[in-house]
Amino acid sequence: MNRRRLLLGVTTFVVASQLKIPSLWRNESDPVLVEDYVGRGGPVTRGVRPQPVDILLSDNEAPSLIAPVSDLRSLSDPSLKSEQVPILEDVGPATLQKTSEIRKVAQSVSEKVRDFSLDFTDDIFLAENQHSVLDDTLARLGRLQSLVGHGHFNVIDFDQARAYAKNYSDVGKFTEAELAFIEQMFETDASDYGFFGEKVSDALTQSIKKSEVYKVPGSGHYLYRDESLAHYEKLVKDVGDDVILTSGIRSNVKQIHLFLAKSKSVSYNLSRASRSLAPPGYSFHGIGDYDVGKKGWGALNFTGDFAKSDTFKKMQDLGYIQIRYLPENELGVRFEPWHIKVV
Repeated sequence: MNRRRLLLGVTTFVVASQLKIPSLWRNESDPVLVEDYVGRGGPVTRGVRPQPVDILLSDNEAPSLIAPVSDLRSLSDPSLKSEQVPILEDVGPATLQKTSEIRKVAQSVSEKVRDFSLDFTDDIFLAENQHSVLDDTLARLGRLQSLVGHGHFNVIDFDQARAYAKNYSDVGKFTEAELAFIEQMFETDASDYGFFGEKVSDALTQSIKKSEVYKVPGSGHYLYRDESLAHYEKLVKDVGDDVILTSGIRSNVKQIHLFLAKSKSVSYNLSRASRSLAPPGYSFHGIGDYDVGKKGWGALNFTGDFAKSDTFKKMQDLGYIQIRYLPENELGVRFEPWHIKVV
C-alpha cells in the first residue's frame, strides 16, 4: 500500500468481514483472520518554515498548541501549496503569552529530540476533517479497555478488539471510518512523521499467545516468558525491590490507543506525538522491551528525573542500562532512561 496515498487520499473503505467473538486469547490452532477492508486517510498539513526568530522560552512558557489552519485542502493535488503559517517577526514576551501560532525551526533531528515537547515548522498534523474520527476511535478503544481490563488490554489483538466491540453494546461496533483510520495509522511509514526507528510488527492483526507471556504480580503488565521475564527478575534481584515494572508487552491495539491519546493531547501534531511515543507497529514493547521505575515516583518515572534517581544509577552501575533512545539520538525519539532494551 502506498503510504503517500494513505496520508494524502480521501478515506474510502470496504468492510465485509463477519467475526465470531473469540476468547481473550488466541490459541495456536485458531485461524488468523485477515482484514478485508482497505482505507485511505484524509489530508495532513505540513507547516511552511518561517524565518528563525531568536526567542528564549522557559519550560512553562513554551507554547504547546498550534492554531488550526483554516481552509484545509487536499494535498493530493500537486498544484496546491501547503497552507501558510504566519511568519513571526518582532514578537515580544506579551505576544508569546497570547498566541498559539508559534512554530520552531529545527536544524537537526537531535534538536527536535531535545525539545520534544515543542512544535516545529515541518511537523505533520492530522487534517482537521479527521479529528473527529480520531476522537471517536480513541473513545471506543477506551471503552474496550474498561470492558476487558487494563491488564488484558495490553495484550489484546485487533481481531479480538473488533469482536468484543461488535458483541458488547457498552463498547459498540467499530465504524467503517474508524477501521479505515486505524489501518491508516498502522500502515503509514513513521518516517513521514520524523520517527526513524525500526518497524517491528508487520501485521495489524498480529496476536500474542497466552502461553508465551506472564503477568507480573502487582503490576498489571505482562512480559514474555523467555528472555524478558528472566531479564526483569534478575534486575529486581540485583537492584532491589525499589524497582517496579511500569510497562511491559504492548499489543498493536494498545500502542494505537496510546498513540491516538498522545496525538490528541498535543493538538493532533503526529510528529510531536511520535517524539514521545513510538507509532503503532514501531514499539519494541511488542517484542520484548519493557519500562521500569522507582516505587513511589509515579509520573516522574517517565521523565528525565528518573535518570537522576538512585535506582537508575544502581542499574547503570550493574550494567543493566543499554538505552535504546539516547539524549540526542537521530531516531527522533525523546530520551527514555526508563526504557530497558532487551531485544
